[in-house]
Amino acid sequence: MTIEGITFSPHSCAPGWYAAAIRGVNAKPVEADALRIQRSAMKRGYFSVCGFLDEESGYRVFLVPSNDVLAVLRVFEVGKRAADYDPDGHDRAVREIEAVHERCPLIPFFADSACFKARFAGAVSEEVITFLETALSAAEPMMDDDDGSIAGYVRTQKGIHLWWD
Repeated sequence: MTIEGITFSPHSCAPGWYAAAIRGVNAKPVEADALRIQRSAMKRGYFSVCGFLDEESGYRVFLVPSNDVLAVLRVFEVGKRAADYDPDGHDRAVREIEAVHERCPLIPFFADSACFKARFAGAVSEEVITFLETALSAAEPMMDDDDGSIAGYVRTQKGIHLWWD
């Protein structure tokens, strides 16, 4: 399958997943590709996610069936990087992101064992922002330097960026 010039092949990490070739350890250009093709991928029933599997050597774009956000968290073991100081890091990440997704559906575009990024599928209310302030334990990359809130990031980026390290 090819989407906007990127060729994908079936990948064994999960049923129905496809992956492009590994591009290397620099995530930025791969993340840009995932975002660039997201709309086209979603029209075909997939999220396009820049991801790094622990057993591989670099980032690549994955096509993930768009009916299962939680599979992204499990396959990429989101939150696992925190295992040294939080043995429950992965499970906590899954619980917290699942709670967010239930309130305001997410469209993931980046995932690895240390990071998760997603945009919201719809508008984000002030109530949701308040919920995010209390529900997310790994929201430091989104925090305003002056007041520690995440509201500004959520409003401008229309999404979340979580980090475990």
